[in-house]
Amino acid sequence: MTEIDDNLNTTEAPTPSPQYQLASLTMVGANPWFSVHSTDSEGRKSSWIISATLEGEQFNAQLQVWVPEAIQALAGDAKGFVWAITVNDQLITNSPVATNDGWTSIEPHPHLQQSSQWFQRRLRFELQGQPAAELAGCLLWYNEDLLIGTFSRRLYRLEGAMAVLEDDGHQPGKLGGINDIVATDQGVFAVGYGGTVLHREQRGQWSPLQGPWPQEAAPFVNVVSAAQGLNNDLWAIVAGGSVIASEGDVLRPLASLPAEPLGITGFQGERYVSTLDGCYQVFSDGRATLVKDGLVMGRAIDAGIALVAFDAEPDELGTAAIHVWLRSRTMDRWVTQVICRS
Repeated sequence: MTEIDDNLNTTEAPTPSPQYQLASLTMVGANPWFSVHSTDSEGRKSSWIISATLEGEQFNAQLQVWVPEAIQALAGDAKGFVWAITVNDQLITNSPVATNDGWTSIEPHPHLQQSSQWFQRRLRFELQGQPAAELAGCLLWYNEDLLIGTFSRRLYRLEGAMAVLEDDGHQPGKLGGINDIVATDQGVFAVGYGGTVLHREQRGQWSPLQGPWPQEAAPFVNVVSAAQGLNNDLWAIVAGGSVIASEGDVLRPLASLPAEPLGITGFQGERYVSTLDGCYQVFSDGRATLVKDGLVMGRAIDAGIALVAFDAEPDELGTAAIHVWLRSRTMDRWVTQVICRS
């Protein structure tokens, strides 16, 4: 567990402890990384990026960098570096490529000894040759491209200091954007609100997959997250409890869960869905088995011998915590671990 001191006030007057909430998680190399939002008593948000290393049956969480605004998404590249984007379009990374023009060093938090140098750069979203107001929601590095999904249902690609448009699914007046971008053996897919499931045919070209719902129902369908399925296809979870799978350029119903799904991941050759009621294993024949109940689970990732998911309702108010399923030849157990508290 990491104790965080966010108090930058140099006076002796006591200040209320900030509240922490996990915001995003990703695998970078062999280790999970998290972004955590810190909200002070006046409602101002800042963020920490935290790495975690499994030591025995616990993750050792290490603070890496503090950012004075909310981080929206986190991703790792093929070289093992971390990338994040904030609510104000600041691109954050520890990659040495950021020594190029336009990047500036991030000043270390006064209470943190940073183990590496971090950089930031303002990203400009460009739409039809003009700057666009966007709010990023997810990131993915794929074949040297950093792909960005936004809350306006647009997909962008990083080009220097700009994000250039790859796909425009924006519908004026419609709420919800791109929730997730994932890579499978069949390529890259993006999922989101409005029944959005898109396949990236090539750079700058995305094609929609037809969902197993009536066309008139699509605006009300929220595809929450996705992962590679057991047959190298795409599996995705839909708000309400459905699991769908790709079959060519269409999507078919795969399974129905009696709980609200928030995450889907591969783990040791199998597929699991994290829900507000626990963890389910989903099979290619459509069966779904509850493997752990009583846990309020958010997004999940495969961390080798561990499945790691957000604790969506920590016992201690204002803390950031994870549920961990440790499974090896000698171990099969669930633990809940607080990542940080004030």
